[in-house]
Amino acid sequence: MNNPTRRNRNIGTDKQGYRTQSKFSIPSSWHNSRTFYEKLGKTSTVIREINGQTVTFIIEKTQKDCCHACTIEDIEKVLSYIPSAYFKGLTTIVLRQPKAKEVIFSPVWGRL
Repeated sequence: MNNPTRRNRNIGTDKQGYRTQSKFSIPSSWHNSRTFYEKLGKTSTVIREINGQTVTFIIEKTQKDCCHACTIEDIEKVLSYIPSAYFKGLTTIVLRQPKAKEVIFSPVWGRL
């Protein structure tokens, strides 16, 4: 018969099954040396002329319930106010959607 007052002696010990927590990390592949923010899914490319400079926008497709925080027109308008000497080396702007795990580890809004 089952006696509810008896207690398992292994509770709280290694025998009970406690182990070290699995490492929570962004998965990476040994044959792909790119970092997680360099890996893009389905993309579309738009080329615009801003202050006499050609800027390429690479837009990654978002999930169905998400959208990018700003549009290409918004970025183009902001860059048009900046003298072209300040963003001379900026030739490509990537709008991407980070995965859920990437957001947890690295909540940044932009990278250069």
